[in-house]
Amino acid sequence: MDYCCIVFFAVGLFVSFFRVFVFPSSGTGTVVVSSGNGEWVFPLDSERTVKIPGAMGVTEIAVSASGVQVLDSPCQNKLCMSSGVIKSPGEFIACVPNRVFIRISSGAEKPSPNEAGEDVSGYGFSKEKEPDIISY
Repeated sequence: MDYCCIVFFAVGLFVSFFRVFVFPSSGTGTVVVSSGNGEWVFPLDSERTVKIPGAMGVTEIAVSASGVQVLDSPCQNKLCMSSGVIKSPGEFIACVPNRVFIRISSGAEKPSPNEAGEDVSGYGFSKEKEPDIISY
C-alpha cells in the first residue's frame, strides 16, 4: 500500500510540474477595473495605458501581457503605485483614496465596449451603476 501512495504522489508531482512549467496558462485573463464611475474590462494579452476616473482624480494604469501596474495616481501616499505588477488571476491593486480597484480575472468576464482601445478618461465610456454602500 505504501508503494501505491508513493507512485500516485510521484505521478501527481510529474503532472503538476508539466502543467505549471512546460504548459503554462496562455495568459488569456482579463483585467477588471472598478471605480465609482463604472467598471471596465480589458484583455490581459494586449498592451495599453488607460486613465480611469476616480473620486480624487485620474488613475493611470498600464496593461500588458506581463501584468498590470499603476503608473500614476492622485492619492497622497501612492501605495497603489508601490504595489508593483500583478500577473495572476486573483491578484489585485486597490487605490482606496481614489476608490479604484484593479483585479485580474481568469477570463470569464465579458470585455467592455472600451476594449477597442478608446480613452476612458473622458468619462464617456463608463457604465451606469446602481448606488452601492459607499455612495450613501
